[in-house]
Amino acid sequence: MSLFGDFVLRLSYSISINIHLHKNALGSLQEYVAVDWHTAAYPLPDQVPTRVASAALIQGLTTLAQVTESYYVNGGDTVLIHTVAGGAGLLHAQVAKARGATVIGTTSSTEKAELARAHGADHVILYKQENTVERVLELTNGEGVNVIYDGVGKAT
Repeated sequence: MSLFGDFVLRLSYSISINIHLHKNALGSLQEYVAVDWHTAAYPLPDQVPTRVASAALIQGLTTLAQVTESYYVNGGDTVLIHTVAGGAGLLHAQVAKARGATVIGTTSSTEKAELARAHGADHVILYKQENTVERVLELTNGEGVNVIYDGVGKAT
């Protein structure tokens, strides 16, 4: 369970500070929740909505785990990211690119392809118009890719 929301911290000298909090914990939907401020709470700037912050935390941790633990992406690797223009796909593209990989992504439209390119994708395959397997083999000179990240898990 997660607690998403705003609260006001009242300091002993009567100054109010608005704080956004994301906390994963059992019972976090209670009216009052105790948190370890140093390890379990993430303060956010006012301009970042709590829904965006919680999604970024979850998608960010997923991305980091996948590009460093499920397969350690290195410079020179080629990665294929299905649904590259989605939230997790865009993070995968950025992190893989920052680690030196060539990033190939799949998406459904030219608008999404441009978004993916702006976030690190070197090549974007429009899966509704192109054969993904053939295009990947063409882009990699028949070698294929080192790893595939699939944020959908079904035919799209």
